[in-house]
Amino acid sequence: MTDIHTIIIGSGMTGLSCGLRLAEAGIKATIFDKGRSIGGRMATRVSPEGFEFDHGAQYFKAKDDDFQRVVEEVRCADAVSNWGDGSGDQHLVGTPRMNSFPAKLGEGLSVRQGINITQIYRDEDSWSVHTDDEVFDAENVVITIPAPQIPALIGMGHPLSERLSAVKMTPCITLMAAFSGGQSADRRDIGLSDEDLVWIANNSSKPGRTASDCWVAQASPLWSEARIDLPVKETGKEMLSMLCSKIGFDPLDVKYVEVHRWKYANVSEPLGEPLLKDLTNSLFLGGDWCLAPRVEAAWLSGRAIALAIINKGCPEV
Repeated sequence: MTDIHTIIIGSGMTGLSCGLRLAEAGIKATIFDKGRSIGGRMATRVSPEGFEFDHGAQYFKAKDDDFQRVVEEVRCADAVSNWGDGSGDQHLVGTPRMNSFPAKLGEGLSVRQGINITQIYRDEDSWSVHTDDEVFDAENVVITIPAPQIPALIGMGHPLSERLSAVKMTPCITLMAAFSGGQSADRRDIGLSDEDLVWIANNSSKPGRTASDCWVAQASPLWSEARIDLPVKETGKEMLSMLCSKIGFDPLDVKYVEVHRWKYANVSEPLGEPLLKDLTNSLFLGGDWCLAPRVEAAWLSGRAIALAIINKGCPEV
């Protein structure tokens, strides 16, 4: 059994925010994630042919002072830039890929990828965190995965599982398509579409992108919910037809198509507070689902959890 002061499950923005703030306070924390790269839904897909698509979060904004400070630090490292749509509205994106932003934040943190957490339970004075291969002992456990997935780890009968039932998350199906002929070289299309495709963007128009003619389309929650379990080939064909009709391209000119199904993509009914914690003050739950479907909300949740852990060691005044 390996002893760790704080185990953070999930390397999205909430987990990274929590880990960074704990590190600043000198508290040892290790982030576990079942994926191959950090960032959660701040994700980028690179095809074998070299086509690039930000297939999760499309952009983010920074209003909180602390988050703005972090963004500017990362901007100085050339890992975040502005992305305009021609209307004067500026969005922030990771550069040269969306996942470059969380990757830069994760530098220096203890992050273990490809770790599947199978069980969590409380001993007398610590937590046992079981993976497929190891058991870890921790004083604190922070869980930052989507709210509907948490009860499977902590138990359906856990008091916090009942609190989590108030959170509602919706799916999103993302289409990634690359076209031939340099059709989108001068296009910077970005924004909302109709009731079925709620987002269409020319991914190649984002700063630092090297692949051309790469487009991303995201379907509405209702459309996605109705097709989340259908074969991706069938869904991709339908979405490609809708995308081409919107941007005026010929489906026969497509060079690459891929579909990604996000089962828990957006928060429709958030918790309304930045975190949940148990009576032992050692199990903490958080994510964008606490506050709002925004990258910054995920960051704020992680920071709130870190401060709750840090303040445990402070005497009351």
